[in-house]
This record gives sequence, structure tokens and C-alpha cells, in this order.
Amino acid sequence: LSETMLELYTWATPNGQKVTIMLEELKEAGSLGEYKLTPVNLAEGEQRQPAFLAINPHGKIPALVDPKGTDDSRICLFESGSILIYLAEKFGLFLPKDASRRAAALSWTFWQASSLGPIGGQLYFYMFMGEKNPPAKERYETELMKLVKTLENHLGEVSFLAGDEYSIADMMIYPWAQAFPKVEINMDEYPNIKAWSDRVGQRPAVQRGMELGKQGGRK
Repeated sequence: LSETMLELYTWATPNGQKVTIMLEELKEAGSLGEYKLTPVNLAEGEQRQPAFLAINPHGKIPALVDPKGTDDSRICLFESGSILIYLAEKFGLFLPKDASRRAAALSWTFWQASSLGPIGGQLYFYMFMGEKNPPAKERYETELMKLVKTLENHLGEVSFLAGDEYSIADMMIYPWAQAFPKVEINMDEYPNIKAWSDRVGQRPAVQRGMELGKQGGRK
């Protein structure tokens, strides 16, 4: 493996899929060659091992190591939004140059990271993994529906999250939108999200990135 190859530490989650989509889009654009996928088995607690904590002290995937960053120094990144912004700026792709569209892309990127992801994750936990807690489940169902309606309304006005330009914001949200049916959201009731999802899902790099993400770095 090349000493300059990007290395993604990941597992089979929507957060990991965000970054595999981005990496595949960079390959599709001819800006990136090969990269390394390293699985971090969450079920076996590999995220809490010292070697991984040295990359991400919080012990979460995804994490990315760029052995030769923009200033030729080794760079470690964690949090999917941070990774996507770094890659977009490093390669000059998928983050609009226009100030208003860039602002929109960043706003929706952080909306996913601060709202859609945490709320969706909590609802999934109370529906399938945690102890039965009807008040908590109802609370997160209510909050998630507010977010889904916000997304539906916005996508009624634009083709992509930042306007007419595909960006990291779409990569951030797309894997989580594919998980909506798992928390009993009927996509037929949200035609704008469904149409956007179809547009994004037709991209070959998105298809490859989603499949690689499902494998979680495993061959």
C-alpha cells in the first residue's frame, strides 16, 4: 500500500457510508486513486482499543487518516461531517464555491450531524435495542417527524440540498434517508424526499459507496 494512501476506519453504519460515498465520488471524478478501508468491529469493541483511540479519542467511526495532508503532515480526522469537509476542501470538489450555496451545503451538513443523526439514532435504539420506554420512543418519533417534514419541505424547492448542485450535504443525509423505513417512515408520504433519493441513488459512486459501507471495510 502507498504511504500516501488515505485510510478510512469504518463499520457498517450510515455514518460510515457517508464517507465511502465521498471517496467513491472522488474516484469517479478522477481526483483520487485507491484508498484503504480498515474495519473497526463495533460489536467486538475494537473502537475502544488504544490503537483506534489514538486516531479518534471518542472511539467512534468513521475516522480518516491522511498520511500526507495538505502541509505534508499526517492528519487524523473524526466525525463524518469533518471528514467530508476536509476531503471537499483538499480536492476542491462537492462543496460549492458560490458563497450562498456553500453556506447551504454546510448548514445541511451540520443539520444532519446535530439533528437528524442523533434523533434518528435514539429512535432506533428505543424501538429495537433498549428497554421498552414508550415516553422516550414517542418523544423521538415526534422529533424525527419534525425533521423529516423540514427535509421534505426543503426538497420541494431544490434538486439537491444546496440547490441545483450535488454536494457533501447530500452525501451526509442520503444514507440516513435510506434507513427511514426501518423506523416505520413511509417514503410514499414524502414524494420530495423520495424523488431526491432516487436522483442521488442513481449515481454510480453512491451505489458503490453504499455497498462498500454495508461491508464495513470487510472484504
